[in-house]
Amino acid sequence: MSLKWTEVDAENSCLRLEDSKEGASVRPVGLSVLDMMDDLSRDEHDTFVFPGTVEGKPLVGFPKYWKKVLKGTILEDITPHVLRHSFASVANDLGFTEATVAATSMDF
Repeated sequence: MSLKWTEVDAENSCLRLEDSKEGASVRPVGLSVLDMMDDLSRDEHDTFVFPGTVEGKPLVGFPKYWKKVLKGTILEDITPHVLRHSFASVANDLGFTEATVAATSMDF
């Protein structure tokens, strides 16, 4: 949730994370993600892709927000963690190596 606009490398279809669980890392992203990010309103003062209600701070309360958005849908019981594992399982079934899957799955 603390992704900064300076970490978004649209030209190379990746996120260049300054600080992840593994330290600095590069995470490839699909064009659909970049298209979605183009649709986000971006103020010249915004540092974060998902700005919070306090200027200069990222969005907080993601788990609560996630539940609110999915409430009453068939995805209501799906968590970001389950989504990540589903992504890894499908990628594995498609023949991607473990290293490739690990490099492309975002840490939720």
